[in-house]
Amino acid sequence: MSDSPRKTLGLPAKPGSETSQDAARKPVRGGAPKIRTIKKAAVEATASPKAAPARTSGNASTSKHAGGYAFQAKSTESAEGGKPRVRIVAQEKPRGTPSRAPVAPKSAGAVQRQPKPADADNAPQSGVRISKLMAERGLCSRREADSFIERGWVFVDGERVTELGTRADPSARIRLDKGAQAAQRQQMTILLHKPVGYVSGQPEPGFKPAVTLVQPENQYKTPDTPAFHPMYLKGLAPAGRLDIDSTGLLVLTQDGRVARTYFKHRLPNYEVFDEERYFEPGHEACVFELKGVRVGVNICADVWESGAADVARGAGAELLLVLNASPFHMYKQGLRYEVLRERIADTGLPVVYCNLVGGQDELVFDGGSFALDRDGSLAWQGASFAEELAVLRFADGAWLDRGVPAARPVEADVYDALVLGVRDYLGKNGFPGALIGLSGGVDSALTLAIAVDALGADKVRAVMMPSPYTAQMSLDDSREMVRRIGVRYDEIAIEPAMRTFADMLAPQFAGLPEDTTEENLQSRIRGMLLMALSNKTGAIVLTTGNKSEMATGYATLYGDMAGGFAVIKDIYKTFVYRLCAWRNAQPGGPVIPDNILTRPPSAELKPDQCDQDSLPPYEVLDAIIAAYMEEDLSPREIVARGYPEADVRRAVAMLRSFLAPGRPIVLIWISMGRLR
Repeated sequence: MSDSPRKTLGLPAKPGSETSQDAARKPVRGGAPKIRTIKKAAVEATASPKAAPARTSGNASTSKHAGGYAFQAKSTESAEGGKPRVRIVAQEKPRGTPSRAPVAPKSAGAVQRQPKPADADNAPQSGVRISKLMAERGLCSRREADSFIERGWVFVDGERVTELGTRADPSARIRLDKGAQAAQRQQMTILLHKPVGYVSGQPEPGFKPAVTLVQPENQYKTPDTPAFHPMYLKGLAPAGRLDIDSTGLLVLTQDGRVARTYFKHRLPNYEVFDEERYFEPGHEACVFELKGVRVGVNICADVWESGAADVARGAGAELLLVLNASPFHMYKQGLRYEVLRERIADTGLPVVYCNLVGGQDELVFDGGSFALDRDGSLAWQGASFAEELAVLRFADGAWLDRGVPAARPVEADVYDALVLGVRDYLGKNGFPGALIGLSGGVDSALTLAIAVDALGADKVRAVMMPSPYTAQMSLDDSREMVRRIGVRYDEIAIEPAMRTFADMLAPQFAGLPEDTTEENLQSRIRGMLLMALSNKTGAIVLTTGNKSEMATGYATLYGDMAGGFAVIKDIYKTFVYRLCAWRNAQPGGPVIPDNILTRPPSAELKPDQCDQDSLPPYEVLDAIIAAYMEEDLSPREIVARGYPEADVRRAVAMLRSFLAPGRPIVLIWISMGRLR
């Protein structure tokens, strides 16, 4: 806290110094120059017996002296002998002015300045800085407030304030002059899509600040957009921060005001959410006016239940803006429409739903922002799984802009979610590329296609590690796919390592028959080779196990489960085939050979092996897993749906026995559940 004297406005008067409650709220003033209280409080002195009679009207007399101080005398009737008591208020001397002892005014020679109390320097000051009050109320930033005060554009309880550091009662009325309002209207806020390689604010060696990208040729122009002017670059500050290696929306503003503050009402505490641990819910509305329209704000879970939208409506909102970080799952968009239409039915408010887009560890946020009219009809639908800047016009209670794209198949949504999840996980964590163990099967083929679409062929490396049990068609299919897709491809035979392990373990396995142990050794050799390449190159290993295999334990711990990111961990085997078919139907032609999609799936860990030797048919298995894990049905209820009891009991036993610690560290959530 500053040690300088400060003026106090709108503070309660000291006992005996004012005679009315109104006077307690008036700013202390004394003409020119302006008056400030000294440190702790106003210094009070008693008039000298030889002083001229004091004025009893309550008016202040002021004079100026060489020290930069002025004195103000306010008189009231003293309780002792009717003698007036005089309150003396001193003005802060300008910075850089040599200290001088104050000189008493000649016109009030009887007034004597009393010595300052010894503890005055350490005494707390009354009131709150006006600049702070202005910022807290959203009138302007504190820096703006200082500028407006110096220009005389600030009024406190009707009195013009021109001195920095002036204090006022927290309840004081503060008004901005028309000049300040005009200055604020000229300020600019810029939305910038920051690419990788630029810093948000202060430049770092070898990097440029994002503001250098603000150029006339980069401006998104609309009929209402002002023409670019270099003055818009002055004083731009980032609101928030994005890392150098991050890309996304960056807000640069000349206006540092906090216009409104809103605390989320509904704190979800289920599935992937754990907000009650960290936050307290709010209860107040947040409504602001934008070009004549009163906009109410809700955040994500606020609209999944009734209440928060009603509060906004009660506060005068004409339009509901819903800000979301809503993770994707299959058929999620239709569910969002349904929920928001319920809120529209409750409030009668049209809605704009703005959702986050991007991958965050195991979650994918799909964007898909949209606008609904007050009758619940879809007026506009934004892009899914892609960043987008859209300008929507709203007038007379309805959306003027219309744009609803054709419905997307669920395969397109899921595939794009997987691509986005891979791209952002590797990009945000700084991995230079990806490694994939190619087998000639459908799972590794789909994973490879997703990785290439996410990262580019130059950042993906496929490694085929054949064993004596690998079919020639698996080699042929793998070679054909990498030819089509254009990635680096290596073949590393694992038979020498198999023989070495067999020799090493022969004494320990003497007299014991071969079983899954020898099969798992093959998988672990492959995992060890991939992790060695990962350590050497820095590229991350993408595992290729699907949900059907991982949920039932039909996978090898530290083998095909070894890696850093499980791309299709939440995709059923039957849906893997659907995604492959969809990808092959896209422009550019098929990337996955038909033979991979038509041959029976096999791990190829022993002669003539087939997945269905150990598992029920995938059509049956996937249905049982979905009913048991996602619908919480009992085995008896699943059997009642018509599935063979033996298959149900077998699948459920595998689900129950599979140990969770063996699962990869990251997966992409594509659940059928009701994530919000």
